[in-house]
Amino acid sequence: MTSGTERTGPLRFTMANVAGGRMLRPGEGDHRYAPEDRTEEFAAAMGSGDTDVLGIAELDCSPGSRQLTALAEPVIGRTGVHLAEYRLAESAVPGVAGQGVGLACRHPLADVERIELPDPPFPLLHWRTGEELPWHTKGLLVARLEPPGDDRHLDVGIIHTHPVHMARDAKGVEHSYERGPGREFGQATAEFVAARLAARGADSIVLMGDMNNCSGFFRRIGDRELVDVFGARPPATTPDGRCIDRALVTGDLRVAGRPEVIRLAGADHFPVRFRLESPTGPTKDAEPMDFALKEAPPLGRGRPGAPNAAQEAARHPYAGPPDVGPRRAR
Repeated sequence: MTSGTERTGPLRFTMANVAGGRMLRPGEGDHRYAPEDRTEEFAAAMGSGDTDVLGIAELDCSPGSRQLTALAEPVIGRTGVHLAEYRLAESAVPGVAGQGVGLACRHPLADVERIELPDPPFPLLHWRTGEELPWHTKGLLVARLEPPGDDRHLDVGIIHTHPVHMARDAKGVEHSYERGPGREFGQATAEFVAARLAARGADSIVLMGDMNNCSGFFRRIGDRELVDVFGARPPATTPDGRCIDRALVTGDLRVAGRPEVIRLAGADHFPVRFRLESPTGPTKDAEPMDFALKEAPPLGRGRPGAPNAAQEAARHPYAGPPDVGPRRAR
């Protein structure tokens, strides 16, 4: 790793929900995590030194945790990276006392702001037991980035929104961002976030993270439209075929090349990489691109003692079908 080499050309972004560095334990139902810390494997899968901006959801924010540094230094490829964290809530993942979101960058981060998202107005009734539980706090971490040689102000945000489909109403019906109170809440969340970002007055904006099926509500910030970096045909970013890890940008930013989904064996969210060129004028959503489906390595390869899951990661663009609707997620 280097300590001061600056990069020119398109800005390179990597984002991931890392579940505190834990992998799924196969064969024990949805979202059962093995306790071993696999942070090094997430870092190895996300690249080696060619990222400018790293956004992490479900970051381990336990007291004394250095997970963001452990991910950022090999992925960005230098020591002394610039970091910002936002602890949001306790975590149900084994060995992780607190979780949140984080940003890391090879360039300085300024005007860092931590924004708590509103909770849903309906109770969280557990999908299986019907027990009422408190909503875990969700939020947005945003910072101003001023890359060398670019006099425009770029705001970059990492967000984790509420998984309303984890909740049921009193009749046992799953809440959804597609209908009823869930849809109204999704719209209200997007309006809240857009207002807070617009108030910062940035020239350009990148909003990325685990959006839990509500990315479709994020259409504008002020008078500017938002563009999905995946274009009109989003890929799967989870093993069960959903596309909930998204990146939206103001229309003055151009996506360079094809975004990349890294199918990491054992992870319940796949890391995503994309590149953005300096603003040169308005752009539109990318046209649908052909892509080849490639099965993720079996989750069993993430067991302790099995081959390194990062070595099993297969990088390829547009790896999966369009969004298949809400399922269980965090």
